[in-house]
Amino acid sequence: MSAEDPSDETDAQDDGFHDFWADDVADEIEARGPDEPIVIKGGVSPSGVAHLGNFNEIMRGYFVAEVLRERGHEVRQVFTSDDKDPLRKLPRKLADEDGNIVGLGEVDAGALGRNLGKPYTAIPDPFGETDSYAAHFAALLKADADRLGVPVEMLSNTEMYENGDFDPVVEHVLENIETARDVLSEYQSKVDDDYVPFNPVCAECGKITETVTDIDLDAGTVEYACTDMTVGDNTIDGCGHEGTATFREGKLPWRFEWPGQWQVLGVDHEPFGKDHAEGSWPSGKDIAENVLEIEPPVPMVYEWFTLNGEALSSSAGNIVTVPEMLELLEPEVLRYFFALNPRKARDLDLTRLDQLVDDFDRFERAYHGEVDDENLTRFAKRAYPFVVDDVREDRIRLPY
Repeated sequence: MSAEDPSDETDAQDDGFHDFWADDVADEIEARGPDEPIVIKGGVSPSGVAHLGNFNEIMRGYFVAEVLRERGHEVRQVFTSDDKDPLRKLPRKLADEDGNIVGLGEVDAGALGRNLGKPYTAIPDPFGETDSYAAHFAALLKADADRLGVPVEMLSNTEMYENGDFDPVVEHVLENIETARDVLSEYQSKVDDDYVPFNPVCAECGKITETVTDIDLDAGTVEYACTDMTVGDNTIDGCGHEGTATFREGKLPWRFEWPGQWQVLGVDHEPFGKDHAEGSWPSGKDIAENVLEIEPPVPMVYEWFTLNGEALSSSAGNIVTVPEMLELLEPEVLRYFFALNPRKARDLDLTRLDQLVDDFDRFERAYHGEVDDENLTRFAKRAYPFVVDDVREDRIRLPY
C-alpha cells in the first residue's frame, strides 16, 4: 500500500454513523426487516485468473455478514460463478490448483481455443483436474476463501439453470418482453422489436447464440438460429443450426441475469465495484423494479485498488493471487487491507508491503489503546475483532 497517514484510514466512517463501514451497511439491511437467513451475494464470470481483485466482493460481504451475525442474525454468504457465460477470448494467464500463475504455453491452451463461444462449464479444464474450466476457477476462489477464513457458498449459474431455478424468471421476462425491451433500451443500444432477452445454447455446436426466432411460453421453449457472435473486433462463428431450446438450455443476458439472481437467491445485499455502479447497477435496479417487480438488494459500491500503481487486469497480466500474497503476509494483514474504507481508492504496492504491515501493527496497537489517535482507535476498537482470528493481549509483533 502506498505510504499514507495511517490515521487517515478511518475515513470509512466520515460519511456514515459508525466507526466501521460494515455497521452502516448492516443498518441499511436491518431497516428493511429482511427474512432470515439474510443473503449476501457476490459474483464473477470465470474468465481468467482468480486474483486478489475478485476478492473485493467476498471480503466486503464477509465483514457485513460478520457484523450481522454479531447482532444475532442468521446470514448466508454466497458467491455466484457466472459460468454459463460464453468464453469470448483467451486469457493471457491462468492459475493452477495451488494458485500459481502460469502462461498458456504451460497448459492445454487448445482446450480453450477450440471452445470459444461455449459456456465455461462446457469447456474442459486446461489443467485436466476438474470437470470444467469453470469448476477449476470456482475451486480456486473457494480455496482462497478458506485460506482467509471466509465461510462462503460457491454457486454455479449453470446448475441453477439446469435445476430450473431460473425458469420463473425467464418465463416472466419473456412474458413481459415489451416491458423488458422498453426498460433495457434506456441502457443498451440495438434493442429493437426483434430483440429477445434469452440466449440459447446451440444443440449442434454447443455455443451460445443470441438469435431467437420464436417463443412458446406454454411449452417453455424458444426457437433459435446459431448465428455469429461479435466480440470486440473479432467474430466467433456460429454453425447455422436451427433448433429448439428449453428455458434450461440457455441463459438470460447479463443485465437480466444479475437481477434474476437477486430473485432466485433472495439477495438482501451485494457489494460491487464502481464499474457496475456506473453501468449494470442502474439497469439492474430498473429491471428488478419494473420488469421482475422485486426490490433490489442494498447496494454498496467499492473503489478498485490498483496494483503497483496500475489497474488490476487479467488480460494484461497485472495481477496477484491470494496464495502469492499469503507467502508474504499473514492472513490478518490481508483481511485488514479489505477492512479499510471501501469508498477510498488505494494502491497495493508490492515493493512496500512493509508499510502495509506497519499500518496493521499500528492498527493493532490502537485496538489495545497504545496509539494516541482517537479516530484510528475508534476504528480499531470496532474492526480489529473481525480482522483477527483471536483477540489476544499477549501478542508479539516483529517489524516486517
